[in-house]
Amino acid sequence: MDKVKSGQQLSDRYTLKDRLSMGGMGEVWLAHDNVRQQNVVLKFLSTHLATNASAQALLQREFDQARRLIHPNIVRALGLETIDHRLCLVSEFAGSRTTEILKHGDYREFLPTLLPILDALSYAHSAGLIHRDIKPSNIVLGDDDTPRLADFGLSLEQGAETDLSGGSLFYMSPQQLAGDTPDPRDDIYSFGATLYELINGQPPFYPNISEDRIRSEVPSPLKSTVVLPTGLDALIFSMLSKRREERPESFAEIKQRLLDYIDVADNRTAPPEHIVAGGMEPIHATSFEQSVVEPSHFTSADEDYVPTTPSFKSEPTVSVRSAAIALAIAVVAVGLVVFLLPKFAPTVTPDLSRNTSVEGNEDFGEITPSNNADSETPAAANTETPQGEAATTTRAPYEEATFQRERSEAQDFTLALLRQQMALEDKKVTVWAPDEYKKAQALGDHGDALFREERFGEAMDSYYQAETVLIELTERADGVLDELLSAGQTAIDALDQETAEEAFDAVLRIDAANARAITGLEITEAIPTISALLESGDAKFRAGELRDARSDYDEVLKIYPGNQVAIDEETQGTCRKETSQSHCPQSSSQDCSQSG
Repeated sequence: MDKVKSGQQLSDRYTLKDRLSMGGMGEVWLAHDNVRQQNVVLKFLSTHLATNASAQALLQREFDQARRLIHPNIVRALGLETIDHRLCLVSEFAGSRTTEILKHGDYREFLPTLLPILDALSYAHSAGLIHRDIKPSNIVLGDDDTPRLADFGLSLEQGAETDLSGGSLFYMSPQQLAGDTPDPRDDIYSFGATLYELINGQPPFYPNISEDRIRSEVPSPLKSTVVLPTGLDALIFSMLSKRREERPESFAEIKQRLLDYIDVADNRTAPPEHIVAGGMEPIHATSFEQSVVEPSHFTSADEDYVPTTPSFKSEPTVSVRSAAIALAIAVVAVGLVVFLLPKFAPTVTPDLSRNTSVEGNEDFGEITPSNNADSETPAAANTETPQGEAATTTRAPYEEATFQRERSEAQDFTLALLRQQMALEDKKVTVWAPDEYKKAQALGDHGDALFREERFGEAMDSYYQAETVLIELTERADGVLDELLSAGQTAIDALDQETAEEAFDAVLRIDAANARAITGLEITEAIPTISALLESGDAKFRAGELRDARSDYDEVLKIYPGNQVAIDEETQGTCRKETSQSHCPQSSSQDCSQSG
């Protein structure tokens, strides 16, 4: 398979759709799996690496590492196959977008999207695995914006020996760059670089990245399109600390701190600010190109923007002058209102006989109730006044606690279902029970749809139905090999070559080294010969040509020692004919003595 193209069929199973990426190691394609009836991602080794043992080992390691992790926000590895002589990693298709589309965005919009990735990384770290390649392009977004962590090709066990190959410099910690043993805080650095890029538009040290800058320089101050809450920039820079000890301890800690920033008061009306590590300077944000270009393509003219350091001279800045002028104008205006306006304004005597009330004015929106708790104005007393979208989405504390509990229970249950599915897939359930397995998958998918609609109770009902099917399949799984082997053996005895081949092929798809199936297939291929010899032996036996008949049966037993027809004829039929001539086979002397 030198080249592949869209629309091509591979192994009579996969239909290639679109090439997603291409690199030195190989290429990645979106394909349709005609067996699973779903889209998948195929990662091929390049043709020149197809027989390279090291490249194959890397792909095997990626598959092994990804299969260990079962989490709703981690892309699942489905299998490792050889397709047309090239090793291929098959993964689920989690979406066609990545968090790169969120670059230069509002932190209040993308931080909630990223929170599940922190859970996924905490889970991976608890399993002793370090990702080592966290970046916006490796966080995939589904159609419902569910984030999924992808590409464990560089992942390693915590503390494992490593080399310096692979990874992207923009997101690589000084320790990873130096080849130190993998540590969770390397991933924390990479996630900090990812947050930096999403806010800033470009990663740290862009575009002139170098190993020296990673080791010694502090990244340029953040440039945000909105004012960042106090401390968020400091958190990001702490994640980018040169020393592991100065970074946050874990992603659980980072998540808790990010939750605080998501809950801060809305400041959408604030002007864009230039955010620095130690404070804010009133400089409007600059724009950045969104395309990713290799560092070697840049010249000195492309140097990153360097912010102006805030001045502390006695001379006032433009912002201070503006504030002083505004204050002076306000003082003059107040003076005019207090001292001059009463002299020229007409005197108005209120008509106390009129029954007045405060009414909402559509031109100015709803009237906000007074902060005075004793206020009896209709606006304050009206408890049925619509409060807008915020009121419809706000839950009471107990309701919120119930909501979160049901959500958590549903998530935990899906993880258990996923483990059952993977165990069955390892036992090749799609070979021996494809229809039942598809039914379980459909029920799970339906539950996921309900979950996304936050109908957790209904989702659990669907998950329970899926679990029932999976349990039945699991109970069958241990006996499937014996059933198939027995079916193949029965088919051989009945000289049914087609059924025997199907049964033994199914066994070998489950257990490629199964000795009984391998032997069974060899015998199956000889069924036409066995059938012809048995027919010949029977004809010779009926004609009284006993020695020739025995010769044919002996040939059958050489091919298939367990053939009962040949055994019966050897030990019974020819025995009865030869009893009088004392030619009874020694192995059947008892039968002969009984028949005599």
